[in-house]
Amino acid sequence: MFWSHVLVAILLSHHPSTAVNEQLAQTVAQILLQHFVHPFEAVQIDQATSNQSAAFHRQQDLIDTILRMLGGRLVVRRYSTRPTIVEPYFFHLIFVDGDEALTRLLAERNIINYDTSGLYLLVISEPEPPDQSIDSVLAHLWNLHLVNANVIFNRNGHVLVYTYFPFRESHCEHTQPELLFNLTTLQENPNQPIFYCNRLRNFHGCALLGGTFEAKPYTIYRDTMSNATLQVGGFEGDLMQVLARQLNFSLSWKNAPGQWGFARPLGNSTGLMKMAQEEEVDFAIGCLAMDPDRYRYLKAGASHYTSKILFAVPHGRSYTAFEKLFGPFERSLLEMHAFVVIVTCVVVLILSFANRKVRAFVYGRGVSTPLLNAIAILFGGSVPQPPVRNFARTLLFLWLVYCFIIGSLYQGSLFHYLQKPMHYPPLKTMREIDRSGLFYYMVDIGTRFFVHNPSIVRRTRIIAPGKDSLGHAIAQVGLTHLTDGVILSPMDLVAYNNRVNPRTRFVHIAREHVSVFPVGLYYPKRSPLWDVFDKQVRMIVPSGLVGDWIKRYGDYDFFARPKEKSEPRKLSNEHLAGAYQLYGCCLGVSVVVFLLEMVSPRFPTLGVVLRHLID
Repeated sequence: MFWSHVLVAILLSHHPSTAVNEQLAQTVAQILLQHFVHPFEAVQIDQATSNQSAAFHRQQDLIDTILRMLGGRLVVRRYSTRPTIVEPYFFHLIFVDGDEALTRLLAERNIINYDTSGLYLLVISEPEPPDQSIDSVLAHLWNLHLVNANVIFNRNGHVLVYTYFPFRESHCEHTQPELLFNLTTLQENPNQPIFYCNRLRNFHGCALLGGTFEAKPYTIYRDTMSNATLQVGGFEGDLMQVLARQLNFSLSWKNAPGQWGFARPLGNSTGLMKMAQEEEVDFAIGCLAMDPDRYRYLKAGASHYTSKILFAVPHGRSYTAFEKLFGPFERSLLEMHAFVVIVTCVVVLILSFANRKVRAFVYGRGVSTPLLNAIAILFGGSVPQPPVRNFARTLLFLWLVYCFIIGSLYQGSLFHYLQKPMHYPPLKTMREIDRSGLFYYMVDIGTRFFVHNPSIVRRTRIIAPGKDSLGHAIAQVGLTHLTDGVILSPMDLVAYNNRVNPRTRFVHIAREHVSVFPVGLYYPKRSPLWDVFDKQVRMIVPSGLVGDWIKRYGDYDFFARPKEKSEPRKLSNEHLAGAYQLYGCCLGVSVVVFLLEMVSPRFPTLGVVLRHLID
């Protein structure tokens, strides 16, 4: 009995089909050892057959033969429906006996487990598969956007390896089978090709559709002669132009009416996120922050820029015409000047109770209105009767010097302050903004920063989506048309506004930022573009091109005062409104004093007080 089994084994080993299977297994093992070896990655094995048990046994024998030839040099793992990993496997070895088995396999598996940038080797275990089956298999692979995939099988005693290149000069996104390798069982071909290479390094002029919206300076719509053609500039538009030249593809654009939108489960997303998730576009770009919610439903590319979220604040409250009269002096100087005047008034008041000899010694003989004289000198007037004694003249001289210096300094800068439109400093901190009671204007996605702050949520006003709606709102702040709130915005939108119109609508920002966010591209979950795009982005960013583009589109000196015209201007009644108000106040005081003097004969005490104030 034993010798009969040995005889059967010897006969099978010399059977032509057995030799072909051995050669198929050897070729598969060579491909795995050449391309699938990685110190930290395992090779995931998956298999499917038709309902024939014989096909399953033949497939299982082939798998066992391949594993024996590998000799433990690769870490392999059987496919499991249990979610034991966070990221999908990169290396895949799939065994099927035909296109029907592959169709059933893909229907049972979660497509999220297939990494579009991974390497795939699909082995057809049944010999002599028809051409229609190969076409169907490649169509299934491209439907999942699995570009780095090869199909290996036996046909007429040959081991054949087929693949496809989705972008060629003659076709775009087409799965035409191309023979990559042919090895007979009688003669081994020593010149083996490279089975896996970058098949998206050249798109051969094929068009890629990008989704975006206008968010200056990230994306700026260019005027074109044709309404059907959308041209996008800005520094992210410039980045895509460079990628298009490097990878040889043409760009077409689709506008997202809802701007950013929210990334949610399929069918519930909005705006640009919806377009990317439902594969309406090949990629999405336009001030898109790296966000965990978006990671869940989209594929994020490498970051090419890092910006800040902060508040664009309105100009400080304008100085009134009366407040401008105090503009030349700082508060400390005004306080010191008021202290000197008050001391003078107190001294005069105290001396009013002294005898005439003391007052004559201090004021001078015949001086009956010392307080009025001091006020007249303070405002540049003269003294009707100067003193004759040395001490009184010394006091008068010191007071004249003080008033001359203060008055000259005040008059020298008052002309400039009357002409200049002056404002209080803009809000600087989050606490100042909160205490100001202003509204918080933001786009809908900005509310996620304040979900745990109900006081801000109650004062939030949503900016309706539209063409550059956020940039338009920032411009309204610069034009002082929007003064009842602050605007939550990326820093670069404010910088662009200040560069385009530095004089007419300069906008300030708060010194504290809300968040720092990296910016990048987003792709549909099954997109094969992110890997090849990321390689180019990682080469462009260190070169400094992105930083140069950003400086070209924005003025980031937010805390500098806007440039003003230096030509002198004539004073108008508007400039002198403060002087008119002060004059009116003085007339009012004169009327009050006149009325008090009129009624003082009826009230002796009032008459005594008035005489002491004057004398």
